[in-house]
Amino acid sequence: KIPRESYKLSQWGGYRLSPDNSSIAFTKRNRDEEGELSTSHVFLYDLKTRRTTQVTNSERGETGPRWLSDDQILFRSNRGGGQKWWTISLSGGEGMPLFTDDEARDSGTLSEDLKKVLYSERTERPDKDEWEEKQKENDDGYFADLPPDTFGHIWVYDSESGEKTQITDGDFNCNGGAFSPDGEWVAFVSNRTGTRTNDPRPSNDSNIWVVSINGGPQRQLTDNTGPDRGPVFSPDGGLIAYTGSARENKNADSADVGVIPFAGGEARNLTEEFPYSASSPTWSPDGTRIYFTASKGLSGHMYSVSPDGGEVAVVFPDTEHVYG
Repeated sequence: KIPRESYKLSQWGGYRLSPDNSSIAFTKRNRDEEGELSTSHVFLYDLKTRRTTQVTNSERGETGPRWLSDDQILFRSNRGGGQKWWTISLSGGEGMPLFTDDEARDSGTLSEDLKKVLYSERTERPDKDEWEEKQKENDDGYFADLPPDTFGHIWVYDSESGEKTQITDGDFNCNGGAFSPDGEWVAFVSNRTGTRTNDPRPSNDSNIWVVSINGGPQRQLTDNTGPDRGPVFSPDGGLIAYTGSARENKNADSADVGVIPFAGGEARNLTEEFPYSASSPTWSPDGTRIYFTASKGLSGHMYSVSPDGGEVAVVFPDTEHVYG
């Protein structure tokens, strides 16, 4: 039985290793006496001194830290109205918005040069005009009908031109895009089983695909019978790490960290003997380690593994509470 006091523990996540491998940025959310979560803020853990420092502290909170340099961090916050990307210098000063364009995308995946954003957006209903008219008439019977198929596809927002371009198409869903280091390719996730969530026998079999930043032919990489997700390119662009399961429609199944060559080939399961479910893989700057998180009990921990396989290492031993 889990002690009630455990539900008052803080919540941590979003771990990101600095470019010089000296610090880890992460988020922490405290709980009040009733166990309710407060807003989250960005913290730093110095791997050498083992000291934790709070970086942000706005009333609206902050999430999703990412290193832009050894001295600058990107994060998301709804300070100023609406969720947006912000940057802050560790040398001091206030956070500054990344984009000033009111039409800029406020969610998705940023390119390495911070000038483009990958995001997914659903196609329009084929009966869009009729649907909008029925909405105005509050036609309850129409709302009960099964809506026609719409599909999520990958788009690119260019902050310099302000243009938004769709780069995938087809009667299937595409999401979870990631840029290659040179910005020329996009890895994404797609379920092409032809089933829908409310079908009698839906399938969660999704795989990793790649496409040019300009659109065009899409190339399949993984072929697991279960869900693959979260692709991320290695620093040299030669490998793609991801999490996946080989079993279809097993909601409680553990996910493993895998890698597959960008050029295609055999995928390797790096955490087959690891006892916990892995998520959020990221590469070390030199490409020699893949970092990921896994829940152990009530808290999440950070681990690493070589892209060549081998023993999984604990980044923080259980006695090293980076989170609090």
